[in-house]
Amino acid sequence: MTKTGRSLLAAGTAGLLAHTAHCAPPPDYAPYASTSEQDPDIGSFNNTGKRVPDVSSLLLYGKVETGFMYGNSDAGQKNREMWNGTSYWGLRGTESLGGGTVAFFFLEQGFKLLSGKGPSNGVEWSKGSYVGLSNPAFGRLELGRMHKPDYWAYVDSDRNLDFGDSSLAAIKLQYDTVLGYDTYTDYFSNAVYYSTPHWRGLSADVAYGFSNVAGFQSLAGRQIGTRVRYAIGPFKFNVAYNDYGYYADNKTSASSSWKTELVSVAYKGWHGIEIGGNYIHAHRTSDNWFASSWQINAGIPLGAYDVNIGTAHVTQQGDRVTQSYSLNYAYHLSRRTTLFADALYYRNNRNGTVGVGVFANDSVQPGYAPWAVGVGMKHKF
Repeated sequence: MTKTGRSLLAAGTAGLLAHTAHCAPPPDYAPYASTSEQDPDIGSFNNTGKRVPDVSSLLLYGKVETGFMYGNSDAGQKNREMWNGTSYWGLRGTESLGGGTVAFFFLEQGFKLLSGKGPSNGVEWSKGSYVGLSNPAFGRLELGRMHKPDYWAYVDSDRNLDFGDSSLAAIKLQYDTVLGYDTYTDYFSNAVYYSTPHWRGLSADVAYGFSNVAGFQSLAGRQIGTRVRYAIGPFKFNVAYNDYGYYADNKTSASSSWKTELVSVAYKGWHGIEIGGNYIHAHRTSDNWFASSWQINAGIPLGAYDVNIGTAHVTQQGDRVTQSYSLNYAYHLSRRTTLFADALYYRNNRNGTVGVGVFANDSVQPGYAPWAVGVGMKHKF
């Protein structure tokens, strides 16, 4: 971990503890806050800001989403494409065991709406599969495949509509480039995940993903992650760390790692306007690649409409700089059905080569500024 990262994590954690020790929760304090009121993560209990209900139940849920995109992925390269969006379905079940203890399971699969194909990576339950136990006094334990702790810290800083769902969002620049989720996914496999009880708005998560590889290259895919979260009233604050193990090639015996440090904050204020931001540092040891990034975004509710704006900044290797800007407009026909329009613009410096990441041909010449606009529809069930 870099000196900057260690300092941020230490300062953030110390501030949380000091503030929590002198702060009693207000009368309307809710110990579990949803990720987003606009489009809550209705399926996953791995969102540790969410309460596991003390009931016996079985839920079938999902979302279907598609749209049309137009833009320039590179100089002279016009693109007109249908867009899959993020479509998925899942099963979630709970059984009340008494005394506040709940057993639960979660299975979720993504698919491509336009072609009917399943997950491209061949993982049947591509968006998570785990079983666990929860009790308000002892915390939560999950076993299987689930989102990692720094993912939820990242989610807390995003006030835009449909986190991770809209490819036309400024935060996608961070999501793909700095966090590396397009490289090694935002999940732990073969994992054990523990979340502490909530105390005066303070909680913590720790997770370990086993490589399940013996002998040569036995650390391939091993992950360690943790976060500390403070959420009380309209305020959320996170510090998180993740270490992912991998090998540079199939002949290398010395393992490498992708380390990520993250600090995030969000606040919901006047007329329900939500503002979020974060700072991330990442370092990859096999080739000494490193990057730092920040982002700011806001969600503005206007009755049946929402306007979401955001900007993200990424610096790679100290000289490759990309700034992204996004604008989203959403019209909610109902609680389940939404029409939306998006616009996204990336500005690369003379060394930057980051594409918007939404077109089939998305390579970018150094210094080019790609852009994309789109319209679409989604329906949740």
